[in-house]
Amino acid sequence: MRRNILCIILCMILLSACSSKSNEIIEGYSNCEEYYSDGFQDYIDYCKYFYKESEDKKFEENSYYSIVTKENIDDIKSYFDKFPYESMEDSNKYDFETDNINEGDYYSLRAGSNNDNYSVFLYDVNSHILYYTHYNI
Repeated sequence: MRRNILCIILCMILLSACSSKSNEIIEGYSNCEEYYSDGFQDYIDYCKYFYKESEDKKFEENSYYSIVTKENIDDIKSYFDKFPYESMEDSNKYDFETDNINEGDYYSLRAGSNNDNYSVFLYDVNSHILYYTHYNI
């Protein structure tokens, strides 16, 4: 009996790994890396979702995403620049470089009125990686 319960728990953990937590995380990724901080109200998250080139079209067609342009690139970079990854438990896993943000990439931004909380989704069309950062402190 105990063994069956452990098997069920293990299966649930495996099935929940890399689970989509929002509409912006488009189905079809082949792998992911998710780093979540512990916290009830104050927390930061950093995730990467790996896609194949054939999935690029999904970002272009998705209503949650807009294209990165010359006019908005600095604004998008500012969210990554101020992201306090040093506060993450796995801060050494944060490997995002703002130089990777280019015109033609896709992004989705959800920000609070005072920028005290935000979620940024950036799909890099060169690497086919969706980067996700969430800040709520």
